Amino acid sequence: MKKISFLFISFFFVYGGFAQGIKFEHSTWSEVLTKAKKLNKPIFVDVYTTWCGPCKMLAKSVFTDSLVGKFYNEHFVCYKIDAEKNDGPKFKLKYTVSCYPTILFINANEEVEHRFSNFVEAPEFINRAKTALDQENNLKGLSKKYTAGKRDVEFIKKYLNVLNQAYLNPVEVANEYFKQVSPKELLVNKNYQFLYDNLKSVNNPVFNYLKAHFPEIENEFGKWEAIDLLNNIFTCSIEEALKNGDENAYSKIFSMLNATKYDKQEETISKIKMETFYFRKDWKNYLKSGELYLNTYLAGSWVDNWKFSKSILDANILNIENAKEIALKFALKAEQLTSNYSTLINLAEVYFKMGHKINKQKIIAAIEKSIEYELSHKTNRDLSKEKKFLEEVKKW
Repeated sequence: MKKISFLFISFFFVYGGFAQGIKFEHSTWSEVLTKAKKLNKPIFVDVYTTWCGPCKMLAKSVFTDSLVGKFYNEHFVCYKIDAEKNDGPKFKLKYTVSCYPTILFINANEEVEHRFSNFVEAPEFINRAKTALDQENNLKGLSKKYTAGKRDVEFIKKYLNVLNQAYLNPVEVANEYFKQVSPKELLVNKNYQFLYDNLKSVNNPVFNYLKAHFPEIENEFGKWEAIDLLNNIFTCSIEEALKNGDENAYSKIFSMLNATKYDKQEETISKIKMETFYFRKDWKNYLKSGELYLNTYLAGSWVDNWKFSKSILDANILNIENAKEIALKFALKAEQLTSNYSTLINLAEVYFKMGHKINKQKIIAAIEKSIEYELSHKTNRDLSKEKKFLEEVKKW
């Protein structure tokens, strides 16, 4: 019996220990930095939120992988931080985190060596860590080379790949690439994803060629793929002009869009108008254009109806004429299309902020359903805010 117990314990330690995934530090950021300096290791940071689907997929199937654990535990001090709790908001501002999950590789001097966003499978997760350790080819290393003037085509393509993995703006670097390669050579089917990821400006010869030869491009990529590519270029160019406060560029791009006739052009114009009003905080026109855009083009999309309703709450503009009614209309529409946590909790918040106690039972029902939805789907979301909201409404 003792031999059996000994064998079982040995088996547990050998195989159970080997099967461990990433070992995360459960301490403060300051303590993690101290440990990294002491061990002379960089820090791997998982920046996540409790509601993020890809974050949960990483935690469930990648962080628990034995090979991932072996590599990361050996080469990094490992840390994770909720972007919305405790020091998370300050951390995400410091490292300009805007999407989740964001994976950061930070040296002991608190400088980012490498980063990427979104879910990837375990083998690729290891490959990207290897890139992070390669000071010649990680984001920091490639950025240094680009700043020093390196511009050859193969280098630029490699740099663009890393920028896109990190969800960083590739426009400047992409334009350097597009200057060096023939548009006709580029605009072939095998390059579609590369073009979609990097062709985000109207100010380059590839875009001019695309417009001039659009029927040929439709044949090469497929009609809707070509239209999506064109829409993406116009939308990204407009967003960049708005962000930079460049009214001349905005007017020029919008005129160009108006003059370019293609399927979905009117839909793109409608969407851009709505987004422009939102950016400029022209709330009256935002509500009007948003209602028109959703009713005309996205009436059957719960996500877009929910987003529009939620944007009215987030912008805190319920005092604007008709805002409450519009927010409620699209909250109800979204929940009717798909009843899930997001649509239910948004509906409850809209009802509550309208301030009519006559809706108290509707609010309670929506909050309770949202909590039930999360529990039944075992999402592991922290529901403390929702439970506090429920108690607040019950006492109302």
